[in-house]
Amino acid sequence: MAPNAEAADKGEIMNSIPYKNRVALVVPIAPAEAFQKIRKTRMQEFKSSIVRNYEAALSAATGRLHLTDYHHTITNHSNRGDIAIGEASLQAVNEIWHHGVQVDIYGWGELSEDIVKPFNEKYDAIILGGGGYVFLNGKGELNHRSRDINIFERLNMPIIAYGIGLNRLMFEDTYDLSDINALPAETKNYLERFCNRVDVMSVRDRSAYRLMQEFSTREVFLTGDPVLVYKPPPVNKYKPVLQDNYVGVNMAAHGWRAIVVLKKVLPALEHNLRIISKTEHLNYFVHENMEYPVGKFLSKRGVKVDWVDGTTDLMLKKYGECKFVISQMLHSAIFAFNAGTPVINIAYDLKCTAFFELFGLERFCIPWRAASKEVIGRLIRDVAQDNVAIRNAITEGKKKLCSDRDRFIARSRSTLN
Repeated sequence: MAPNAEAADKGEIMNSIPYKNRVALVVPIAPAEAFQKIRKTRMQEFKSSIVRNYEAALSAATGRLHLTDYHHTITNHSNRGDIAIGEASLQAVNEIWHHGVQVDIYGWGELSEDIVKPFNEKYDAIILGGGGYVFLNGKGELNHRSRDINIFERLNMPIIAYGIGLNRLMFEDTYDLSDINALPAETKNYLERFCNRVDVMSVRDRSAYRLMQEFSTREVFLTGDPVLVYKPPPVNKYKPVLQDNYVGVNMAAHGWRAIVVLKKVLPALEHNLRIISKTEHLNYFVHENMEYPVGKFLSKRGVKVDWVDGTTDLMLKKYGECKFVISQMLHSAIFAFNAGTPVINIAYDLKCTAFFELFGLERFCIPWRAASKEVIGRLIRDVAQDNVAIRNAITEGKKKLCSDRDRFIARSRSTLN
């Protein structure tokens, strides 16, 4: 069937569906999934307890972090960044449907063939909200999310993708996007199907933009991550008061790959944090529950930190109080930029570099393999010296992204109308 005829048939199908004033928002973590406790048998928990105590003692004795993700993980879906993506995406939905609409929220993991019939019966549209929805390994192969296209192609409704990103872990070899044509045939087939099934698409950074625009027949909007423009509800509005001696800290320990990277960079980080802690107040921003053992390790090593953990609104307020932040997690940087706070990022994924490039601040985002004591120390001096200029660059960068976001919202409305 010719593309125009296919589009016409699709339009006729959608126009024949009664208006329901109800949409499905699909995000990395649905509210009902957040912080679910992992169920272990008594024997499994007993073994994990022994391992946790042993690793804590070994870390204290050797001065090097010992951490096994299985035994220290107590809850699933505790990534504060992914949770915030859901909150920010819901705000975008309410902007698109400014007259009001009922929104049902699902997690990415809930997508299956079983949802096709009920979704077609209940919803006017589906919105994919943010996050690293596309993941490429070093060979250019996709992860299991690629199976979702078989579901999307059976849905008789518009699909809107908001702020979706491209993840490429730097733990292994990363795929170079300079030659998109060299991608595996299966990957290219999926991207073409996905891009042309999604009716309106916005992406998180220029790497994702380049990839999606290559396969899409429609305009792709560069809006940044949804959390970058998240606004606290009126009841929680605040104006952070900058504290001259507050410095934020965050590290990545979500999964064994992140832990391997963390163990490599931690000695250089600890060295510089110990120096900073003599004159500055360190706030540790928890973005995933596996980070608690890391902060406790630092405290026992003489690097005192105060914990910052809570709602998105609370964390944004505290980020806004910091002079600057040293982070690993991408959403630690995004939270900070939302609050206008400069960041030094030690990247474990190319998505971190791509985010900083949006603001012309990529020199403050270094690959984890380059994170020596000297390099981190130099960046700390630079971020302190250029603090005002960096804050201005963040403000200007957000203005440009918000302009494209406004066009994305308008295009989404016109498509649905």
